[in-house]
Amino acid sequence: MIYAVGSSTSRDLGISGEDLPGSHPASDFDGWYNGHPDHAGHRFDLTGRQAVIIGNGNVALDVARMLLMAPDGLHGTDIAEHALEALSHNSIEEVVILGRRGPRNAAFSVGEFLALGHLANVDVVIDDPGLDAELAPDPGDDIETATKLEIAREYARRVPRPGNKRIAFRFHHTPTAVEGTDAVEGLRINGSEVIETSLVLRSIGYRGVPIPGLPFDESTGTVPHIRGRVTDARPRTKFVTVEEMLSTVQHSRGETWMTATSITTSQLNRQMATS
Repeated sequence: MIYAVGSSTSRDLGISGEDLPGSHPASDFDGWYNGHPDHAGHRFDLTGRQAVIIGNGNVALDVARMLLMAPDGLHGTDIAEHALEALSHNSIEEVVILGRRGPRNAAFSVGEFLALGHLANVDVVIDDPGLDAELAPDPGDDIETATKLEIAREYARRVPRPGNKRIAFRFHHTPTAVEGTDAVEGLRINGSEVIETSLVLRSIGYRGVPIPGLPFDESTGTVPHIRGRVTDARPRTKFVTVEEMLSTVQHSRGETWMTATSITTSQLNRQMATS
């Protein structure tokens, strides 16, 4: 038996105020504008000038793009009608994308990062002068990292255009609290600075949910396994193999779901299933 159910919930930040209205998983927003029936009823505060996305993956970049895309551009996509109506009248002019680590560690793909620079009437801003050394080429960088840094250097050289909306990348910033009384009013970062916002979206990875009849590791949000074969999660001196159960791809790997790793995991599980 092969389990291929995916990781359906977002990881939490574990900071105060995270449950305030206006603070959401980015996956809920993504599901909302893509018309997923489980998310169609969500409501998001789009009345503020600024939104903050925590995370440096492809979902974070895609959400930023949707928040700032002009109505004419939205009409050319397969966005859900309820989201099209709401986003066509949203007031957001700037999206801040926060990363706890530096640009070399960013998880977004080259294609998604490059596409941001082609958004009409939107500036991509990387204005931290302290990043100059980090953005410099390094002979040890792989091709993808080198390309992403080259794109980042090009963005950093661009001159913002008056009247444009903005996507502002801020690296090496850690969220420490969501501020507000009855709803989100800001996000505290690095313990002191507060970014004023009414919308905070977290995009820091996914975790699985328990499946009846399968062991589950609450600490990692995954099905415990050895090379894809499900194991008993109860405390033992060693793992006990459950021969008739196999787990596959995302639920065994958590938030790691890039194509290459998924193919590798799928090949492993296929070999195990036929052995």
